[in-house]
Amino acid sequence: MDGAIKILITLLLLLRSEAYLSGSERVEQMLARMSLEEKIGQVFAIPACPWRGGEVEHVQDLHILLDTHHIGSLLLQRGTSAEQVALIQALQGRSSTPLLCLQDGEWGVAMRLTDARPFPRNLTLGAIQNDALLYELGKEIGQQCRHVGAHLNLAPVVDVNSNPDNPIIGMRSFGSDPERVAQKGCQLMLGMQASGIVACAKHFPGHGDTSGDSHLDLPHVTHAELLPFQRLIDAGVGAVMTGHLYVEDLVERPGLPVTFSRRVVTDLLQSAMGFEGLVITDALNMQALAKHWPAHEIGLRALEAGHDILLYGDHIAPNIDQILRLEVPAAIAAIKQAILEGRLSQAELDQHVRKILGVKERLGLLDSTAFESEPVNTERGQALRQQLFAEALTCLSPSGGLSALQGRVALITWGEVPVLTRELDLPVFSLLEQALVDQISGFDALIISLKELSAQLPRFGLYDQILERLAVIQALNIPTTLVLFGTPYALRHLKQDFAILVAYEADTAAQKAAAEAIKAKRPCQGALPISLK
Repeated sequence: MDGAIKILITLLLLLRSEAYLSGSERVEQMLARMSLEEKIGQVFAIPACPWRGGEVEHVQDLHILLDTHHIGSLLLQRGTSAEQVALIQALQGRSSTPLLCLQDGEWGVAMRLTDARPFPRNLTLGAIQNDALLYELGKEIGQQCRHVGAHLNLAPVVDVNSNPDNPIIGMRSFGSDPERVAQKGCQLMLGMQASGIVACAKHFPGHGDTSGDSHLDLPHVTHAELLPFQRLIDAGVGAVMTGHLYVEDLVERPGLPVTFSRRVVTDLLQSAMGFEGLVITDALNMQALAKHWPAHEIGLRALEAGHDILLYGDHIAPNIDQILRLEVPAAIAAIKQAILEGRLSQAELDQHVRKILGVKERLGLLDSTAFESEPVNTERGQALRQQLFAEALTCLSPSGGLSALQGRVALITWGEVPVLTRELDLPVFSLLEQALVDQISGFDALIISLKELSAQLPRFGLYDQILERLAVIQALNIPTTLVLFGTPYALRHLKQDFAILVAYEADTAAQKAAAEAIKAKRPCQGALPISLK
């Protein structure tokens, strides 16, 4: 009997132990044991750069913040998959509380990892008519994240790109229609979260209607677009990132960034829109804030507004060194002082930490931070990648199709497109060759490829001599197809009546798909995701 009683007592003690507690009870016990310093550390996400993992100084900076300030999350920066996995494992082993690992993977982990192949940008995805493919893409990106140790992907971008001159969103948006942005964003998000990671909708309340870049200064947004965010919230997105934006109709006073606005972050996003997940800042070291407020005040103000995670990001020395050595410690000290002085309540800090620990618990990190490291470039993913670029191809022409390619055909290029050139196997000429008109005068059809197009360039890179040369070619009256390997916003500056094939990006998969369409081996199924008016 005594042996049976001992076994029973042992079982009861096990059932009461932390390993057998419900999620909320376990989190509450962890929270109760934490010091003030440990709680403050949990709300910070600091940059950790895998390609600098071999540098003693960078690793020491990370160790100091983990050991002294008990940082809760990492923002994983540039490197290779193997470098990232090694750095995460080393830092997880050192941290007293499991680290939440964040990654910028808008077009897959290739956005940060050099050995991964990129998936299409959002604007390319915006042209695809089969939204089920976006769900499959979300699953693939989610699995990529898991295989390299990331728990939360800072994607999808669900800004509505309603300003064609937006220099920073552009190709990162699904387009200019809020309904389509919401639909595509939901599918991508649901796919990611089905793979066991947390997705993050950004940049609330909408970074699309501005011509400013928050990396450089505080953009003025005249029109917030809440619909996509509300749809993703209703569909269960796990996190939302706010943008460093001045939205005059929403904030408390002129010039106040959303990042510091309790009216926007707490009252609108969390109360009115019903969002209960993690609220994350954009990088607090960006010039939108750093130009106007001191580093120690930025983190405190963002926390007071209602954010759960204060994010800092960079990968370049000395910027990342300044973040780790000066800016984060200064913000931590300011928050601690504010709590001691009663400016910020411990109860409010506890609620932020409770949410963060709750996410870690649901991800299984409180039991184990181990993960299976696997290659990110799977055959399934590469087949999907090719299909996505192919289904995005968009044909714009008066006849509804591409120009007939009969007789002698020449390829004219602006920017190198080696896959297109190889696949078409045609005589090739440069658009700006002096003798171009004489060289092509005997051809029966022309294909013009434009690659060097970017929102960061005046008229998206369509300089005067390019437009003049296109006008000269049109005057020859040779059937011509223009292939655009870049932003479709460049079409606003093209006045020619050429048949147009929009491939959106110069990725090798996009070039191959465009070649197949030109050779009539593939139909164009995409629809332009933006308005050109």
